[in-house]
Parts: sequence; structure tokens; C-alpha cells
Amino acid sequence: KVVLNIIKSGMVNIEQLVKLTGIGADYIKKIASKSNISLSYQSA
Repeated sequence: KVVLNIIKSGMVNIEQLVKLTGIGADYIKKIASKSNISLSYQSA
């Protein structure tokens, strides 16, 4: 739920999500692309 909530917020930091959740960046990108969400690659 946490990851989905972060993704739905529209501001996704791929590196941070990978570190916090262990989910692969490619998988996160797939979810975001299906949800038509732009990803943020800037470090926090």
C-alpha cells in the first residue's frame, strides 16, 4: 500500500523506492507507466 500511495502521489523517486521497498526500478516504472504517471528521477 505504501508504494502504491507514493506512486499515486505523482512524485516518485525511483532510487528511494528501491532502497525502501526492495522493489525493482523496472517494476516500478511498469506500474507508473500503466498509471500514466510521470516519474521524478531527482534525488531527494
